[in-house]
Amino acid sequence: MNAWVYILASRPDGALFVGTAEDLVGRVYHHRARVPAGFSLGHAMQRLVWYAAFDRVEAAMAFARDLRRRHRHAKVRIIEAMNPDWDDLYPEVT
Repeated sequence: MNAWVYILASRPDGALFVGTAEDLVGRVYHHRARVPAGFSLGHAMQRLVWYAAFDRVEAAMAFARDLRRRHRHAKVRIIEAMNPDWDDLYPEVT
């Protein structure tokens, strides 16, 4: 795959962060190491709760843009369809 869209959470009822990456493992590693400055750092977003692969970067970016515009309950439905217990999926992708 060429691109990924992912959702990080601080905890199941906490804040959510939607991101895109060409290297999912590396990008989430940086979040977990608290390297990027910004929203995800300030909210301790380290739990990878959802991800999807895309063949094209443009498609991933368009999907992420749409996902960011959705209400929280829509994002929660997407997460729980893949990960009903809100487990940290990072070990699964590494």
